[in-house]
Amino acid sequence: MKKQTKKQLAEFNNELKEILSFYNATQVNESTYTLDSELIGKLTIRLDQTVSSVYSVMAEFEDTDKAINFFDVKPYNGKMQSHEFNDIRGPYFLDSLLDNYIQIIEREGYSLV
Repeated sequence: MKKQTKKQLAEFNNELKEILSFYNATQVNESTYTLDSELIGKLTIRLDQTVSSVYSVMAEFEDTDKAINFFDVKPYNGKMQSHEFNDIRGPYFLDSLLDNYIQIIEREGYSLV
């Protein structure tokens, strides 16, 4: 499979950053963002900075025991990830994840910490 270019990766990450901004995610550094709530716990999103043949979005819940009640996370590490050969599904994955996160905490009467 053909590798993406630096420009393609930057455009992909810029689209993801727009989504993260829309959901008021806190920027930790160039490629790491977080959301945190008492109900579900901290969610860390990492954007891939390495040019490769796949477009990746990595999400990890700090408190797996809380997150597993609401999301289909890996029970041993709290991770949810998207690795695709095109740049279409990553933004959808991230938008769906963050939208669900916000809807769940608001429905249960919580807010972001």
